[in-house]
Amino acid sequence: SSGINAEYGGLDKRMSSGGFIHGFRYTSRALAHILAARNHKIRWPSSRVPLYGIVSFISRRLNEMSGPYQMFYMLVDVYVRYATHVELFTEIPHGMLHRLHELLVETRNTPLDMIVIRLEYGADYSKVGGDPFRADRVELDPFLAHTCNFIHPVLYHYTTLPHAVPIRGKKLRGYNKRMHLVEDLHTDFALIDRHIPALTNFLGTIWKIDLSFRPLEECLLNTLTSVYMPEFCRNPGILLSDVTREKKQVRVSASLKHKPTQLLDDYSIPC
Repeated sequence: SSGINAEYGGLDKRMSSGGFIHGFRYTSRALAHILAARNHKIRWPSSRVPLYGIVSFISRRLNEMSGPYQMFYMLVDVYVRYATHVELFTEIPHGMLHRLHELLVETRNTPLDMIVIRLEYGADYSKVGGDPFRADRVELDPFLAHTCNFIHPVLYHYTTLPHAVPIRGKKLRGYNKRMHLVEDLHTDFALIDRHIPALTNFLGTIWKIDLSFRPLEECLLNTLTSVYMPEFCRNPGILLSDVTREKKQVRVSASLKHKPTQLLDDYSIPC
């Protein structure tokens, strides 16, 4: 195992945590999956999520994904969209994304519509001579999430296989859209007034479906009076656990009602 550790530690030296046990354990598991796909045609493990529950699922996953948290930049979650569901492949090495079809045991020309999520630090988070206590170090405005310094989720949308990442490189290229979710000092990325609206608007815009927030009263009215049922109303209970959250949800919904793509436009920063 020491030889494998040395190999992986060299790939992410001074970029992530592969040289230590809290990172090495995840890269070792990823290596086992890579070898299983390459030598035995065993597909990378996955789970299916109904499309109507994708926002709440991703929100929960962002707070629980230990592999991408310990191996920031290097391990990513991949969500592949199909007609009625999304398939999640967890903890895939970012350097293997251009060969994702091999890990999924599919042909290279198989069409893909996917979201890649990984945790990243800002470019100025740590540098020689930097001031970690400067006044502008923390950014809590969702519209300025791309300027965050602390670890935060970044979502990349692809419709073709990503470009290859150079050895010891960390930039992902070839994406259609990119969105940063604002940092949180407690690494809670499921806040109803900072993260959920941004995530909802991003997914709804790129997939051209209505995933927008709806007050529970509006969901009830739709159930009783309309044939059309917004995606959020099909499973709103996942996100709401108390009256306080419901009140915040109504306020945020109203503020985004007439500008569904504004967060996407502001968050999509080209390389």
